Amino acid sequence: MKSYNGKKVGNRDYSKPMKELVLEVMGDRGMMSSTIARKIGRDPSRVSCLMYKMHQKGLVHISRWNKRKCGPITACYKLGAGVDAEKPAPFTNAEKSARYRATEKGKIAKQRGNRVKKINRDRVVIAKKVLASIDPLMAAIYG
Repeated sequence: MKSYNGKKVGNRDYSKPMKELVLEVMGDRGMMSSTIARKIGRDPSRVSCLMYKMHQKGLVHISRWNKRKCGPITACYKLGAGVDAEKPAPFTNAEKSARYRATEKGKIAKQRGNRVKKINRDRVVIAKKVLASIDPLMAAIYG
């Protein structure tokens, strides 16, 4: 990797190769690639790619997985060779729906849905009453 002779661009330090910066920042703690990227001031996709390569070489291992509200399940890397944590199954649609319904926004959406269902039921009842009061010949013509 190139050295830019101590050059700093914005908050990005190009004086050291990215691999060295990653090793300095990680220490003993497990960190996600996005956190590492933020701390060293490099592009998250490049850091993620580097972490994947380091994992393939056995320099780091996956200590745990972060399961967030939205987005993919993210690996948390730790220095040294070790046993990788088992990746959890993704959220099922039922789990996602239950979590959404538990929020205030989900409760409002459910109430709105119930109100729409009631309006539709009322429309059907009114239409049946109207059709019952119409002459059978006119009902046959207009459906």
